Amino acid sequence: MDAMRLRKLRIMQFVLVNLLLLTAALLFTFIIHAYSLAAFQRTIGVLILILAVLNIVSKTVQYNLLGLFPPMRELMNYEAEKLGHEFSKVRWTQVIAQFLVAGLMIFQSFLQHVPPAPFSLRETMIFTIPIIAVAAIATNLSLMYHVRKIDRGTTESLKGHSARSIAVGFAIGIPLGIAMLLVPIFIVLLISD
Repeated sequence: MDAMRLRKLRIMQFVLVNLLLLTAALLFTFIIHAYSLAAFQRTIGVLILILAVLNIVSKTVQYNLLGLFPPMRELMNYEAEKLGHEFSKVRWTQVIAQFLVAGLMIFQSFLQHVPPAPFSLRETMIFTIPIIAVAAIATNLSLMYHVRKIDRGTTESLKGHSARSIAVGFAIGIPLGIAMLLVPIFIVLLISD
């Protein structure tokens, strides 16, 4: 793939990822405000679970939201070609992560009690804004790291890339995940008392 086409696709990828993140943030705020945090977690958990199952069933197409856009499929094929055998490792790591996140979200949604009165928009925003900010920063930083690594590397230099990415992901993701699980529950309990 020539450099100009790759640059155009990468810019489109960043724009789409951030638009999807913004859409998810708006849905997150609306569902929590109108229904509950548990309803949001169940909904997202089930959607992620469906995507994970589709990823297992599919041999060629990656089921994620970016795959809905034809130019992004071209970019996915480029990355698959560039990663070589590592691509299947990355794919299965993503499937396992999708199952874990979906299971965790569904499990956590059943642990929460629904407060007797719905949250005001202000109360919803108190814990929504920090979560969205952290998610946006983490998503963009990890995407920048991924893009830089893939585009500058060769198939040979990318061997072991998935193992290193998993290690970094766990080192950052576990503490961040625990914080993102506990902080909303703590705030909900604090507000509902």
